[in-house]
Amino acid sequence: MKMINTAAVVLVSLMASGCASNTPPLCYNEAVVMKNRVSVPVFGIRKPVSTTEYLSGGSFGYQWVERSAFTDTSACDRLPVTE
Repeated sequence: MKMINTAAVVLVSLMASGCASNTPPLCYNEAVVMKNRVSVPVFGIRKPVSTTEYLSGGSFGYQWVERSAFTDTSACDRLPVTE
């Protein structure tokens, strides 16, 4: 019985963590990657000190990227800071 309870807890934990990673993007910024213009999904916005950073997925691999890495940020500039 204890083994079944442990398995159930592990299964629920895995399912919950899977849902957290499937959050929809807030907006999309444009960037040039290897001479191609791509839309990059943005999952968060923060403004440390004097710049704006976007939590970017896709080509940037889900990391914080400075605004200067993008060619067009107009869609995300209208949104409030998330962090």
